[in-house]
Amino acid sequence: MADLTNIEAVRNGSEDFIWSSGAATQTVKLPKPDEKFILIILNEDAVEARIRVSAGIFSAGVLGSVFKDIIQDGLAILGPFEGSRFKNVDGKLGILITGTDDNAFGGTIGSVKIACIELP
Repeated sequence: MADLTNIEAVRNGSEDFIWSSGAATQTVKLPKPDEKFILIILNEDAVEARIRVSAGIFSAGVLGSVFKDIIQDGLAILGPFEGSRFKNVDGKLGILITGTDDNAFGGTIGSVKIACIELP
């Protein structure tokens, strides 16, 4: 499982944009406050990908995970994420990349790019 790096957005400023190559499972540390965090996903693979943010262990986790199917060359934004629904005990958010049938991704998983943005 890979840990992704957060990019801290700057109010009234700019920040270098860094893509992380996807992995079947990865985590990212939620900042405080956690409601100011989004994921930007770019699918550069020819196979449609499903990005799933897993439900966490806290009270609203019973509402379940959230997912988005992303077509070839598609771009999507997921979030902001409520900590009481998605945060795990270690303070991290779980992110999965699968095929649209929830089975293993049939393409090159590193071609699915993720950017983790902390909003100001």
